[in-house]
Amino acid sequence: MKVIIPIIESMSPAELENVKRGLMQFSTKRPKKSDPEGSASLKLVDAVTKFGHAYSNDDYCQLIYGQKHDPKFRALKFWLKRRLNELRISDVCLSHNDEVPLAYKFRIQARNYITQSYLYHGQSHGKHVQEFLFVQAVKIGEEWELFEELVEAYYLMGIAYRNDQKKFLELCEKKHYYRKCQLALDRVLELKNLRLSVLESERNLPPHVEAALLEEPLEEMKPLMKEIKSDKFKYFYLSLLNDFYVAKRDYPKADEVAQELLAMVKTNKLVSASYRLGKCYGMLCTQALFQKNYEGVLDYVKSLKEHLNPGTNNMRLTLEHELQALLHLGRYDDAQRTLKTLCAESFYYENKQYAGQYNYYQAVIHFLKGNYSDCFSILQSIRDITDDKAGWNIGVRQLSFMCLVEMGLYQQASATVEQMRKYIDRTKSKVEFRERDRVIYSLFAALNRADFDFNYPKSTMQKLVDRLSDDKGPVAFEPVSSEIVPIHTWFKKHQKKQKKNA
Repeated sequence: MKVIIPIIESMSPAELENVKRGLMQFSTKRPKKSDPEGSASLKLVDAVTKFGHAYSNDDYCQLIYGQKHDPKFRALKFWLKRRLNELRISDVCLSHNDEVPLAYKFRIQARNYITQSYLYHGQSHGKHVQEFLFVQAVKIGEEWELFEELVEAYYLMGIAYRNDQKKFLELCEKKHYYRKCQLALDRVLELKNLRLSVLESERNLPPHVEAALLEEPLEEMKPLMKEIKSDKFKYFYLSLLNDFYVAKRDYPKADEVAQELLAMVKTNKLVSASYRLGKCYGMLCTQALFQKNYEGVLDYVKSLKEHLNPGTNNMRLTLEHELQALLHLGRYDDAQRTLKTLCAESFYYENKQYAGQYNYYQAVIHFLKGNYSDCFSILQSIRDITDDKAGWNIGVRQLSFMCLVEMGLYQQASATVEQMRKYIDRTKSKVEFRERDRVIYSLFAALNRADFDFNYPKSTMQKLVDRLSDDKGPVAFEPVSSEIVPIHTWFKKHQKKQKKNA
């Protein structure tokens, strides 16, 4: 029953009625009377509709056969599982199933036509029927880019015309073309899934490493953009190309690609989907944040919210981008409202990592408002963010150091530098620290050695600050990171302050 119950529960009322009508045409045992109530399968379907998981296997057997154990019940279940799925893929039932995406429905229809053609395969009297089924399958396959089905359809039709050389070669040429399309689509999807796998295991992957992973495969697939006509392939290829340009920090080109993707998703039914629309706006949103176009981020966030459901990971990421943009714009009260929305979501209570991150954001807001005592109090309460592959824990330590300096607690700040060194040494095998974070640590250590004289002349501090300030350099500030308060900006502010007071 663990298979039958989910099948029935997934049906809409209209689909269920069509399935029941279909079951009336079958019977595991010919009933003595012609009434449909004589069908054990119908009785079981009605019982499942009424009782669902509340009844056990024995309860259903008792209901159908009057006893808890009967070998006929096992046979009935096996028969019913097959029949239910057979009926569900019929055109009548599919038309009443709104849960199945339209593209999947057409794939099922195309496969049904191909499956039916095997009934007439190799039979002289079945050639006309096979041609009819072939035309129907190809029509659907070409419209929805069902390359696997198209290859099989042309293969079967080629056998039917093996005695007509010209026709046979034409069919073979089409088959080879669609096989090439299928291989291209498989390749680009493999690369997409491989990239997701790598990012999941190494979330702080250096941009140059990510670019290197993408460059060769993209160059390999580039000619296919001209050789085949496939909107699906184009969509996934452009998605990876966008990621490549982001990794190369070529954000203008990334924006061009993202805009092309957005236009495709809005107008092309083969790739059109609400979540993809959200993904495209998400690309543009993230890229605007990287380019410090914070007003642009807020515009894209507004569009994103129209396509995303509350409580989803995509909505979480969108709100985080909104929060970061508001912080960089100095709109701290608005940022506080966005943070309140994030903290009201279930993942704040269910995921320690997100809880730690959002508490960190709260500390950042206090820091930017000058509430250093409140900021430090929150930072002290944040435990190490679990599974931290993105560097959030180092961000907590950096902000703690800055907070202690602001409060004039230099002895504690000095101890924090040493704790930071030990933390980096202890976790460097698990956490892929940014090179920028290592430079920041060197800057804090140099400041500590200079007894917190920001303008100490005999120090490497100025060189380190210049490296951190270089927007084009390898350790340039990244708005999409745990470093919400740019360290070089904070340091330069104190340099000016000390010079003024000197």
